[in-house]
Amino acid sequence: MANKIKLGTPPKTFKPVTLKVDMPDGSEGEIPLTFKYRTQDDYWSYRDEFFKIIGVEKPADDNNRLPAIAKEARQRAAQHILGAIDAWGLDEALTADSLCQLFNEIPLAASAIGEAYQLACIQGRLGN
Repeated sequence: MANKIKLGTPPKTFKPVTLKVDMPDGSEGEIPLTFKYRTQDDYWSYRDEFFKIIGVEKPADDNNRLPAIAKEARQRAAQHILGAIDAWGLDEALTADSLCQLFNEIPLAASAIGEAYQLACIQGRLGN
């Protein structure tokens, strides 16, 4: 039997999901995640914040400009996405540094997590 809907009592998290990510070697990896719940309005405010913080300044050492820009953008994205994830099932602790490592090693993971979170907040569901 379905639960009766009661407005004004949002959950803390969405139902846990296992996100499938294409690995650089062509195989498929899995990341068990539990996303923090946000209403649609809260999600768009969260997303707007990303565009405010993503700006990257040019490093002083122009010889390493692109690697430094990529690293800083990855760090900022990881810090932001950390605000969406309540827990994960990887062996490493869920930190901005571990997210940076994930995004560096498996570049599609960042967009896959972002898209899955958007689906959860905007459509209210997650698929495996």
